[in-house]
Amino acid sequence: QPMTGAALARAAETCVGARFRLHGRDPETGLDCLGVLAFALTEIGCVAAIPDAYRLRSRLPADMDGKALA
Repeated sequence: QPMTGAALARAAETCVGARFRLHGRDPETGLDCLGVLAFALTEIGCVAAIPDAYRLRSRLPADMDGKALA
């Protein structure tokens, strides 16, 4: 399927109903917000470097800038 925003949104929608799990990357066992992004990107054939060493809350939002897509 083509790498478009609409395709990414459709792939992410397939995660609706998955339970939350910090650092989760599989809809079957649980996902966090970056897990949904990682799963959806993979589903549309996009390779991305998604960080996995982060806490539930960060006091420094700038720490995440530019790390989702490499």
